[in-house]
Amino acid sequence: MKSCELKPRNDFVIIELWPNESKTKGGILLPESNKKSQKATVRAVGPKVTDLKIGNIVLIQQFSGEQVFGDNDNWRAVREDSIVCTFD
Repeated sequence: MKSCELKPRNDFVIIELWPNESKTKGGILLPESNKKSQKATVRAVGPKVTDLKIGNIVLIQQFSGEQVFGDNDNWRAVREDSIVCTFD
């Protein structure tokens, strides 16, 4: 599992978005606009985050968060309340 050197403040969480599938299980090709995933892995948590830990798989609200690294659009900083649910 990757670790993150960033230390988010307050209730921020650093996540890494999962790559989205470009084809469904049935073989249907998805349009380009549907390629941004909302599923992510938690890479770092701020000190005020209570319900998450590094490694959790989460679902975030669409269009939430700020890009963390300039050339990598997959890492984002989001507030804890932008996370909709976690997966077991």
